[in-house]
Amino acid sequence: MSDLGHHQMYLIEEFADDYLHQQMARRDLVKRVLLITGSVPLTASVLFSLGCSGGGSDTKPAATA
Repeated sequence: MSDLGHHQMYLIEEFADDYLHQQMARRDLVKRVLLITGSVPLTASVLFSLGCSGGGSDTKPAATA
């Protein structure tokens, strides 16, 4: 993760937070982080370290009132 800059990690952490609060679909999270890192293994490593491991449905979150 040392190859990532401060701003890149900030964005990834914000996306992970949105995912963990069910405000973003897993597919969107992976796609956005992959665009930032440019590497599938690095994407997986970063997301795993932030607590975004697999094992959930890939459905869109329900709209809140």
